Amino acid sequence: MAKAHHLTVLDPFVPSFGLDATVLAGVREVVAEFDPFSYELVRVQRFPGVLYLAPEPAEPFIAIIEALWRRFPEHPPYGGAFDAVVPHVTLALGEEPPGLADYVAERLPLSGSVNEVELRMEDSSGRWGVAERFPLGVGD
Repeated sequence: MAKAHHLTVLDPFVPSFGLDATVLAGVREVVAEFDPFSYELVRVQRFPGVLYLAPEPAEPFIAIIEALWRRFPEHPPYGGAFDAVVPHVTLALGEEPPGLADYVAERLPLSGSVNEVELRMEDSSGRWGVAERFPLGVGD
C-alpha cells in the first residue's frame, strides 16, 4: 500500500492575501496536464543542515515544479536560493537526531503515488493545513 509523503513543489508561493481565482485556476491548469505517477523513496541523503529522502524517479516531480515555476516565474523554488531543484522528503532540519538516518535507511524503500498537488497554508496559530487540492491528469 502506498503511503502519504510530503514533497514541496514551490515554496515560497503566493501569500494568502494574494491567492485569488486566477492564481488557483493557473495552478489547476498546470497540474492537470500531468498524469498521476508512482515513486519510491530509496535513500537517505543530506544537504547542509537537512536530512532527507530522495524519490525515484525524480523527473516527474521536477517537471511539475518547473511547469509551475514557468507559470509563476515570480515564485522560483526556494526563492531562487539554489541552482538545482532537488525533490526530497525532509526528515530533519538542523541538528540531526542520533540514529535517525540509520533507522530510516533500514526501512527503505517506501512507495508512494502522486495523484494531486496540495496548496498548504499556515494559519495565524502557525499550523499548516491544506487550503486547496489540485488533481493530476484531468487535462484535455
